Amino acid sequence: MDGASSQQNTTISGIRKHIHKELYDDLGANKPNSMPDIGIDKLSDDLLIIILSGLNLKEAARASVLSRRWKNLWRSAITNLEFDDTGMKRSKFISWVNTILKLYESRSIDSLIIHFTNTRSLPSRPIKRSTYHEIDNWIIFALEKDKLRVVDPPNLKALEIKKCPYLQTLEISALKLASLAYEGVKNALLLNKIPNLCELTLGSGVCVSFISEPQAHSHYSVQLVKLRLKFYLPIDQRTIAPPDLLMLCCLKRLEMLCPSPAGRSLLFFASLIKASPQLREFRIEMSYVEPNNGKLWGMPFPSVSAAEAVKFDHKNLELVEMAGFVGSSSEKKFLVHLFKIASSLKRVVIDTQSDCYDDPDFDPKEHAEHLVSTFPHQVEFILK
Repeated sequence: MDGASSQQNTTISGIRKHIHKELYDDLGANKPNSMPDIGIDKLSDDLLIIILSGLNLKEAARASVLSRRWKNLWRSAITNLEFDDTGMKRSKFISWVNTILKLYESRSIDSLIIHFTNTRSLPSRPIKRSTYHEIDNWIIFALEKDKLRVVDPPNLKALEIKKCPYLQTLEISALKLASLAYEGVKNALLLNKIPNLCELTLGSGVCVSFISEPQAHSHYSVQLVKLRLKFYLPIDQRTIAPPDLLMLCCLKRLEMLCPSPAGRSLLFFASLIKASPQLREFRIEMSYVEPNNGKLWGMPFPSVSAAEAVKFDHKNLELVEMAGFVGSSSEKKFLVHLFKIASSLKRVVIDTQSDCYDDPDFDPKEHAEHLVSTFPHQVEFILK
């Protein structure tokens, strides 16, 4: 070991001993401290950053009171923030986290992990509403960065994350999580330990990924009971679905928010119904868009002809809902196809409220009534 390395190790050791011996536990106080006489003031900023990076977050924060010069340096050294509430009162832990995060508001970090286990409300220690507000603020802070990990929160049962354009990675491991809503980029979502997840809402690029890259979602899709897919335009390229979609073995309700040019085939969605043998309820909400400068957008779902549409007999589908109905040929063909593939169908709800047409002489309800007259009478129809 050369002299420089020996000096650096000695310095780190001296700082650690000084911190553990002299510094107090309360971050809010201002107890004066003096630097140990080990030549620390003569070291360069780069070397000080290396030294500080050898400390954990709490030690580095405490060390910042030793010298004005350290106040900014330790934030450059510590870019992986990890908080643990073990042995801390709830109020003190919240104050500590808030203090540190405020210091990092305009700085980049590599990771943020908050172990907050003291969230159970007891008669002797009820949780204040403000505590949940603090947790929301921590999540907002994380979402303003490009990576977010949600790791083993003991009581998290529902989570919704959307409108986070900078988030490139979302990793979730939550044993009690039952409901998740996420709208974000295509390859951002990483779901690990989620044995109780049964309701899922996906939007934007990750929604397209669910259709075009089914194997990336196969480890959790089989357990879903309710699924909502919210497609948005535009997308980077046309979606090409594989011949075999995910098997949604437990799915009971499927909802789709579907933007599309009027008249574009909707028959692809019959494939999703086929992949869901236990499906009871299916809802599709239409949102019609105009072509962009005479050209069609890249579409989030493929166009399927009547000859290509899957044909099967679904034994469990009982309810079909179509919202935003305007009477287009694609809507009529899709509903006719559903009658052919679902012998179990009992009720069809058609909602004709739509912003697509503002012509007072055009009444989509008339188109719906005419369509209904051609269907079997044993099926109940509800027109809105």
